[in-house]
Amino acid sequence: MKKVSGPQVVTSVEASEVPLPAQIQEALGELVGAAREGLLALSVSVGLGVVHSLMEAEVDEVVGPKGKWNRDRTAKRHGHERGSMTLGGRRVEVSRPRMRSADDERELPVATYEYFRRPRPVDAGGDGPDAGRRLDAQVRGRGRAGR
Repeated sequence: MKKVSGPQVVTSVEASEVPLPAQIQEALGELVGAAREGLLALSVSVGLGVVHSLMEAEVDEVVGPKGKWNRDRTAKRHGHERGSMTLGGRRVEVSRPRMRSADDERELPVATYEYFRRPRPVDAGGDGPDAGRRLDAQVRGRGRAGR
């Protein structure tokens, strides 16, 4: 019977000099892809929650608190409508609040929605041509956030 040697401690320099097998490199690449998708989905979800809260706060500011009568109001709530905005490079559907003038003559814009519905440069292509590589490095622990 052949003896198996015990675990060996190697330095990070020694470990980086030994190439990983192709199967492991492929698996790590898939893991990075899944992590990227998960982080992006989480960011979009949190972003949608923040935007929704901002829109509702704006409606409260213009119309007043829901359920509280105000004789001198200049606007009123008018339900919600489907809309979309770009977050994380993806077009996502949102439910946006609507407001109308108190006399019901015209719809009032929700400035928060108007601001966020337009694509931003970061949504149009990331943070430059190497943004994906930087994210990969951060996920693998070789980069620092904010760089």
